[in-house]
Amino acid sequence: ISPQAYREFIFSCDTKIAHQFERFGCHTCNWDITPYIDSLKELPKLGYIDMGMMSDLPRARKTFSTARRAVMYSPVKLKDADLPEIRTDMEKIYRELSPCDIVTADVQFDTPDKRVNDLLDICGNLEAH
Repeated sequence: ISPQAYREFIFSCDTKIAHQFERFGCHTCNWDITPYIDSLKELPKLGYIDMGMMSDLPRARKTFSTARRAVMYSPVKLKDADLPEIRTDMEKIYRELSPCDIVTADVQFDTPDKRVNDLLDICGNLEAH
């Protein structure tokens, strides 16, 4: 859905739902949230937001400073990218958005366990610094 269509058709529904709860979460399904930030920041009680790593992460960290933030990391990239590229991605996310979560949903069935453990090691090492 385009940023304009979100604002016109969905934003008012999200706002009504958000007012019914103590906290509201927004799942963007790995989108680049950059063109949506101005609308999303107006949602009341926003306690969670996720995004794709192509989003303007520093702007998201500043805009959603009180929300739990998460990056949806591509399961295909996790499987196919070389380890230095994954490390670079995690360093970028850490530098530009942390504290945040890394969501590795839908890990491909043929992704080796070692690859998942390597990702956990990279994140653990970043967190330790």
